[in-house]
Formats: sequence, C-alpha cells, structure tokens
Amino acid sequence: MWKVKHRFEYTGSKEQFQLDPGRYLCICKGAKGGTTNGYYNKGGTSYGVLNLESSLTAYAVVGGNGESPTYSDGRYTKCQGGYNGGGNGGMSCKPTDENMVPGPGGGGATDIRLNNDDTIEQLVASYTMPDNIGLSQVDYIQSDGSQYININTTHKANTQIECVCEVISNTQRAYEALFGARYSPSSRQMVFFTRFGGNDIPCYGCGGSETRGSDMTYNQRIKVVVDSNVLSWYDGNGSLINSITGNNQEDGSVPMFLFDLNNNGNADWSRSVAKICSFKMTTDRSEEHTSELQ
Repeated sequence: MWKVKHRFEYTGSKEQFQLDPGRYLCICKGAKGGTTNGYYNKGGTSYGVLNLESSLTAYAVVGGNGESPTYSDGRYTKCQGGYNGGGNGGMSCKPTDENMVPGPGGGGATDIRLNNDDTIEQLVASYTMPDNIGLSQVDYIQSDGSQYININTTHKANTQIECVCEVISNTQRAYEALFGARYSPSSRQMVFFTRFGGNDIPCYGCGGSETRGSDMTYNQRIKVVVDSNVLSWYDGNGSLINSITGNNQEDGSVPMFLFDLNNNGNADWSRSVAKICSFKMTTDRSEEHTSELQ
C-alpha cells in the first residue's frame, strides 16, 4: 500500500526534498484557470511510479492559479497565467467594453523535477532522464480500506461516470463506498456503496435517497457506469451483470471522493477495499468538463 511521504502546496517556488531508494507513486495536480462568468477549468492530474535504486534529491513545483478578468479604470487588463507555465488569457477586441470579458489565465503545471532547472520550458527542452531511474505506467490505484482520493471535481445532475475497477470482498465494515459525494446523510447526491448495511449488496444513492441492489460482483474486473439515475456494472466482455435505478440525479455540492464518499467536506469512513484502473466523469452541457484518472 502507498503511504504519504511528502505533500506540497503552492508556494510560488521550487521545494527541495530527498528520496531514499524505493518505489514511489507520484501524483501531480495542476492548478485551475481563472474564472469568467462563474466558470473555470480545473487542472489535470497525472500519476506515475518512480523506482529508485539510489538516493535522490528532487524538486516539487506546484502550479499557481490563473488570473481572473478584472474591470478597472474603464478597461480590462490582460490576465496572467499561473506560476509554472500557465498561459496568459487573450484580450477582447474592445477592452474598454465591460460586457466583452477577456479570457482568463490558465493554471500552472505541477511537476516533480529531478534537477534544479528554473522553468518548465528548460525542463522540457534540455533534461535527460538519469539511467538509475525506472518509470512505469500505473495499472491501477489500490486502497486497503484506509486510503481515499479527493479528485476535486463536483458532479452535475447530468454527469456520466465510467469506472473500471475490482472490488475486493471485505466483511470488516458495514458500509463501503467506491465513490461518492453527499451534503448530508439524508442527501445522497451521488454515492455508490459496494457493501451496505453489513450485507454484500450494492446501493446507489442519488437525488436525496438510496436504492439497494443485489448480487454485487466482487474479486473480478468490472466497469461501473452511471448514466442519469441508472447505475450499471459490466464484465470484461462488456456484458451487463446488473443495474440499479434510483431517483433523478441532482447537482452535487462537494467534490467526489474515490474509495470513500465525501460527507459535506469530510471523509465518511465508508472506505472500500478496491482497485481502480480508470475513473472518468463527463458532464454533457455547454460548460462541458471531463475529469479523468487513468
């Protein structure tokens, strides 16, 4: 199981740290862009495994948020991109017109560097990976029931979810959630329990209530699909195993958690033992946003 070794927040500069020989899961979350008319794009998240045969000095760089448009002294000014490579926003053709809002600045990248370059452009242009480092793709992320992930994305009423996973049979907890978010115990919003009420049955919570299913599939890879008020899961050949139909979906108010549920900003301790191979949320509307872990 992965344990947290280092955690970094935005400072506007590099932070040096040491790594001993071993195997590390590196998670980098990019900063969000500036806000226009209440909308913004969240930064992407990348995952990778770093294998070290010897000790190493590394540098963490956390991206800064992009600037939002401001109207001052009769005109808009250009929005700057966030620290560490965020792109600058474009200007409107009439910067003095308050109704013609320019583009916001883009969010900066977050990266882990193995040398002390000053800019991300230098890193991309000139850096060669040392021979003593091995990189491999993350096939899945696993929780033993003590970890969870906040993906920092809040679902909408028409958000669709695809999650390729393997739920491990576990009778140690009465409630286990593979993913979910709710405002309160009586407002489910969107929650998928793989074990509910001390029984090996699934439960899909949405629209302020919950619907229990039957015959949850454990210890094999499945694909869980949420489409409106229907949650279904399929085997490796794409054949439907079972489904649950709940109430009409509603907009969420807190970000989605994986391996647990977000209970109004806090982990619920309904943590599941599972492997997640990929997780994709897609909102089909004018402000379309896709959050993908793969």
